[in-house]
Amino acid sequence: MCANMYGNLTCYEDAWSRYIQAVFISVNTFLMIFGNIIALLIVYRTKALHDSAFCFLMNLALCDLLLGVVSQPPSLYYAITCHWPGGQESIYCQFVGFSICLLCSVSLISLGLVSYERYSYTVHPFNHVTKFTFQRSLYVCGVVWVYCVVASLFPVVGLWKGIGLQPYNALCNIQWEVEPLYLIGMILGVLLPSGALITFSYFQIMKVARKARKIDAVRHVMTVSAVSRGDCSIQPAEESAPISTTTQTTKRHLKKLTNLKKTMRTSKCTITVALLVGTFAVCWTPYVIVNAVQALRCAPNNFWVTAFAQWMCMFNSACNPLIYGITNKTFREGLVKMFRGFRCWDRGF
Repeated sequence: MCANMYGNLTCYEDAWSRYIQAVFISVNTFLMIFGNIIALLIVYRTKALHDSAFCFLMNLALCDLLLGVVSQPPSLYYAITCHWPGGQESIYCQFVGFSICLLCSVSLISLGLVSYERYSYTVHPFNHVTKFTFQRSLYVCGVVWVYCVVASLFPVVGLWKGIGLQPYNALCNIQWEVEPLYLIGMILGVLLPSGALITFSYFQIMKVARKARKIDAVRHVMTVSAVSRGDCSIQPAEESAPISTTTQTTKRHLKKLTNLKKTMRTSKCTITVALLVGTFAVCWTPYVIVNAVQALRCAPNNFWVTAFAQWMCMFNSACNPLIYGITNKTFREGLVKMFRGFRCWDRGF
């Protein structure tokens, strides 16, 4: 337990370093707010996306948007002025710290649910329809919010004390090193389950993708081998049976088309979940390591190390809408239609 670790620590003295930090915070603020607003608008305007699959994505986009609105403006203000709005002992500081803990927790769990939904859609498509109904998805999202609210309230109500100003982070946040037990609890209750769910979903989808590619390769080899032997089952029939030939050819084409669609669906889900896994690991690993080392040393880390780890953690919330914007065709089409509509609206004036 590291008591009063930040007691004698003040704002970083090098103003230019803080201004550089402010630039990165500004980038995060713009991407988190603008990107997630666009994501919410696209789903609202696109009826094809009004299903249970995007219920988890909208939950993710909403908490990422709120995280950008609540945490980034005061952080930017502190990086520039070295003063926290209302003072570091204010209720506002406690509110921001509670909100960051809550919204990051909801974002992480929602990320895991998005990955698991993609796994179910790819690996168990028939059960997916009945398992992931819109009502069930809304219920799960509600349970996630209640769970995270309860978990995030502990430092505020006094069971675990630890919300305060972290000068190098330019944020009021949970001071994990004050209560290591709470840090371990949040890792075990939020971070590890979400990471395990994302990783499990990714590797299961990868297994299905490899099997699909192997089946397609074997089928292709068998077809080529049969053609080389002159197998009549796949060669054109005699002219006396044109209807049978047409029927067999149509069936073969339909079967190939079905297999191709399944393979494409699996490949798209593999890419999506792979990006989620990669982004999750890259953005959260530095933050976890830096805070763990700081708790073990009972001393603040280097300014740049701390600032970079905090920025990467927040950057994850800016990346989530970009991932689905890149990998989902309907989402991309909705984005194009929305900007076309804005362009036409501007020309009307």
